[in-house]
Amino acid sequence: MIEYNEEKNDIKYKEILKEIIKYGNSELKSNLKRFKINIEKSYGVSIKDLRKIAKGIGKDHDLAMKLWDSGIREAKILASISLHIFKFKITLRIILLSFT
Repeated sequence: MIEYNEEKNDIKYKEILKEIIKYGNSELKSNLKRFKINIEKSYGVSIKDLRKIAKGIGKDHDLAMKLWDSGIREAKILASISLHIFKFKITLRIILLSFT
């Protein structure tokens, strides 16, 4: 069983956000606007740089959920990469069952 360590995930979460800000590119961010992508919560990080960040994350469902909830475009992309699919399927089933 995978153990959840909230303090460790909080530290990792903050480090990831710092990395997103570090790789931010205002020129790329303005290009996103051209394609009608909401740039309010975006830093303009390239996919290449997001892959670099993602290598250090691994598969961590709880961290992925926290990244997704941040609302930041790049954090959501990282969340989709680091999501533990098996846990996600279980979570989704629980949510869907709650509607019946």
